[in-house]
Amino acid sequence: MGPVLFLPPARSGERFQSLSELHRLDSTARKSPFCPLLLAPRTYFSQIQVYGPAQTAHTAAPVSRVSPDIEAELLLACARSQVTAGRAADVPSIAQKKIDWERLLRLAKRHGGIPILHRALSTTCRQVVPPNVLDQLRDQYQALVQHNHALTERLLALLGLLQAENLPALAFKGPEMAIAAYHDPTLRPFGDIDLLVEVQDVPRASALLGSQGYRLKAECDWQLFFAKERGLGVDLHWKLGPEWLPPPGNFEDMWGRARQVVVGSTAVTSLATEDLLLVLAMLLTRDIMTRRQRLIQICDAAALLRNQPSVDWRSVLELSRTTGARRMLLFQVALAHTVLGLDLPAEMATSVREDTIAHRLARQIGPSLFVEADRQWDPSQSRPGPGFAGHSFLLQSLERPGDKARYLRVVMPGLLRLAVTPTARDREFLPLPDLFRSLYFLVRPVRLLWRLLRTGYLILD
Repeated sequence: MGPVLFLPPARSGERFQSLSELHRLDSTARKSPFCPLLLAPRTYFSQIQVYGPAQTAHTAAPVSRVSPDIEAELLLACARSQVTAGRAADVPSIAQKKIDWERLLRLAKRHGGIPILHRALSTTCRQVVPPNVLDQLRDQYQALVQHNHALTERLLALLGLLQAENLPALAFKGPEMAIAAYHDPTLRPFGDIDLLVEVQDVPRASALLGSQGYRLKAECDWQLFFAKERGLGVDLHWKLGPEWLPPPGNFEDMWGRARQVVVGSTAVTSLATEDLLLVLAMLLTRDIMTRRQRLIQICDAAALLRNQPSVDWRSVLELSRTTGARRMLLFQVALAHTVLGLDLPAEMATSVREDTIAHRLARQIGPSLFVEADRQWDPSQSRPGPGFAGHSFLLQSLERPGDKARYLRVVMPGLLRLAVTPTARDREFLPLPDLFRSLYFLVRPVRLLWRLLRTGYLILD
């Protein structure tokens, strides 16, 4: 079930917590055929907000109220203590409460937080954590360290081969980012190798990967995915996202700004911090839109902001403005402040305050970070659809009218098909004889509009 578009209900305190309740309202629609006509439109359409289906509307929540449960609060406390130097004393005080330790481990794995959780619990409150939980956490952490080490060796080998073939390549989101952000490659799990090359070099780089035993498994408009044994994969990028995301710049410019990060004893050419922050912001926006956001993504941005004090933040803001990713950057920065309590650089703090949309989105998305915490998530599966709320969120994240128009041009045909294509819910809503089945394309928008006006939710089911 996807996220929904939330509009404040007409009656104070009215909330709808599940699809079953919404479907119950659908089934009684015919008993109140004039209900939508009695509702004040201004009450509903005064402000659009994005929430998940199990949430109520939140006001501007402080950091302490970001999480909806004690396990999430403990994971957040661990992240704050390790990433933004938050109060380490919060970790043992929360750990002494009634914790569902198995759920905490699932939550940490889902959000890429196993290393952070392991480091925080093992150094601050070993005495209050059950021994079997510490053992599981240690085993998962060591497995991640071994996986990271294997990927690092492959990355260095591939970069050496690419360099020998005179193929410029930029590494990002791997061990070089973990070192730049955390100063410790074991604190950040990474699933595969990400390389950015010039578009004209993609055939040669693909051939080189093939010669090393990598096989093409999937492709899209901006990257090819290669895989080898033991789950070691390579994402070969010539762009950094789909066409509707504003590009952070061309390869030549990013190569000119690139910096060297020492991984082991080898200098790796990686994205400059300015470019990396923009890339992370765009990927976070995309993943929130499709309900794939993870805590570690916010930790990455927070760690870079905290541990790279020499960065010229005015230049970062100017680069984000020229590339069209300024609001995404400010949203990411505001989220790091909202969720992790990061103290922002003065230039960033001023810009966040001035961009009220970025600030508002961060206050809204923060409480929804753990809404789908218990959902089993398999990164190998196809990405779920964004839903109406996802599209609304992305449109608010885009600043330039041209970027909004380009995005709408891409997604509008699919949204229109969803809006008018009948489903089983429409047939349940109003059973029609077979002779009139063709009228369901009219029934569907009526049902969706009725539910939107009645409940404040729009779900294209």
